[in-house]
Amino acid sequence: MSRPLSVNGRWVRYRFANTRARYLAGSLEALPHIQESELDDIELRNRLCALPGIGLKTASWIVRNQRGSDQVAILDVHIMRAGIMMGVFEKGSSPTRGYLGLEAKFLTFCRSVSVRPSQMDAVMWRTMRNVGPILMGILIPSSNSRSNALTYSEGDSDVGGRRRRR
Repeated sequence: MSRPLSVNGRWVRYRFANTRARYLAGSLEALPHIQESELDDIELRNRLCALPGIGLKTASWIVRNQRGSDQVAILDVHIMRAGIMMGVFEKGSSPTRGYLGLEAKFLTFCRSVSVRPSQMDAVMWRTMRNVGPILMGILIPSSNSRSNALTYSEGDSDVGGRRRRR
């Protein structure tokens, strides 16, 4: 992780390689002590959040994908943008400053329209990731796009420049 790596003919570097390696080692050491079968989805997420370098979004992603859970939400930039446009979240909402409250709003919204959160997430994510920067600027106007973390950014792609798929 500390040396550049060629991805599709382009040289890339991992940021904070030493920190990531430390987090990975700590998580791998702690994982065998989590008795997954004895925990419900929220308890499992909370236990995963106690691992080094694992936050609510990553832990929710693991629980959703491991168990097919609709008890958690994966609040990434695409879901936040769509939620703000639909009025589910207030403009300026940020999962870094209130993940659990935003998750509760998202889950309540999904229940109110009788759609599984995992399905709503997939539709919102797929739609929002395909909206280009011009349309995004129209849908979510910002007087200062640098200060608005939810404006479109070319940085929304993975290391190789391809869009991520959750």
